[in-house]
Amino acid sequence: MQYTLAELIADRFKPNLLVHSAVPPMHACKALPQPLRWFMGRWAREMNTTLAGQLADQHQRTLHWHPESTTSAGMAADGMHPSAAGYSVWADGLSRHILAAQAAVKG
Repeated sequence: MQYTLAELIADRFKPNLLVHSAVPPMHACKALPQPLRWFMGRWAREMNTTLAGQLADQHQRTLHWHPESTTSAGMAADGMHPSAAGYSVWADGLSRHILAAQAAVKG
């Protein structure tokens, strides 16, 4: 789905860089009961691996993986979303990733 959406965006807007965000680490969502949490975690890893493979040879597209700190240590009390600290780490990593990817595209 992300790949199809990316194709539409690329065709319509011609961006210099398109950043995909990995599916969050669903295995860390304590609000999900087992075995659903295990299943969703496995599904997220498979989706991310597939997307990473699709983007491997595309220099104007990149995949940002969620940092490990957004797992259990960076989760909000609801057990489903990142905490303020988790979002902060995620945003910092994403901004660094974008800057590095832009520099690589400009070459």
